[in-house]
Amino acid sequence: MENLWKKSGILSAYAGLKYSDIVKRCALPENEIAYSKKALEALEVSAKIQPKYTRTWSFMGSFTNVLAAREKNPENKNKLTLEARDYLNNALRLSPKRSEIMIEMEKNYLVEQNYKGMKNVGENCIKIDPNRGECYWYLGIAEIFLGDEINGKKHIQDSKDKNNIPFSPAYIQLGVAYLSQKNYVAATDAYYLASFNDKENANYHAVLAFLYKQIGKYPEASTEALRVFELQPDNEEVIDFIQELLGLAPNDPKMHQSMVYIYKQTGQEDKAKQELLIIKNIYLQLITTHPNVPEYHYNLANIYKELQDYEKAYQEALLAERIDPNYQSEVPNFMQSLPGDYWRKYQNQ
Repeated sequence: MENLWKKSGILSAYAGLKYSDIVKRCALPENEIAYSKKALEALEVSAKIQPKYTRTWSFMGSFTNVLAAREKNPENKNKLTLEARDYLNNALRLSPKRSEIMIEMEKNYLVEQNYKGMKNVGENCIKIDPNRGECYWYLGIAEIFLGDEINGKKHIQDSKDKNNIPFSPAYIQLGVAYLSQKNYVAATDAYYLASFNDKENANYHAVLAFLYKQIGKYPEASTEALRVFELQPDNEEVIDFIQELLGLAPNDPKMHQSMVYIYKQTGQEDKAKQELLIIKNIYLQLITTHPNVPEYHYNLANIYKELQDYEKAYQEALLAERIDPNYQSEVPNFMQSLPGDYWRKYQNQ
């Protein structure tokens, strides 16, 4: 497309728009800044040739919004935000009733953190196109930032009801909005959806781990921290985070199991064994109090297996199956995984 645009001659205005449209739909996040700059270069040519073409100014506003959102320097960020708004105002002057331009304007005010302006544009957007889900989404985000969580939540749901389920970055917007109001439960839900849609993003899992910790869901926090470790094995903060969680819930076997995994992955076998022994003792205590819970026996069987105490692993797995026949779907596979004659012994018992 770049070669085509540069050789387009008298069709350069059209080619620049076509080039920009493909960039907008297809650019990966890691290339977004570079491609936005290339698209703007093409669009500047289009704007000189066809200054009254709405989509040119709308696209220029959209790509400049991208650059503004990614800019770290506050002065440059402000400059880009105002530049994007000028482009979008040009587009609105040409086509005052185009909801897609208003949606880009809502994004522009979001980058600027001008939530009152964002809300006003969102309300106008809905008046023009009441079936456009994005109008409701950004209105809801603005309302939550302004402390009106009731209406904000309603408009977010309106957006979803119109089949406009947003992708991960949009859920991050929602999560940040709820974080601004210290609503950690709602922020957790938003970050969960973001991480579910983008399972390889370590940052999403890290924030989600923090949020689970804030709302007292320590096992879930541990699981998310473990996911961060899987994505970033050199991240030393993960171990400190999980150890901090252990101090808050020292008798939760799942968190100790997370440490087992990390210690094994980092070659610290002695520490891994110590954690396994702690887990074993936790389950033994649980079984003393609740002897008829099959899950405890089955989990203990797995711990004994890791400790290479295969006879006890065999006996605990049998107990789980006797207490709850539903375990008959899991225990045979477990028995086959044990070394020696335990599978034959199980078949003959």
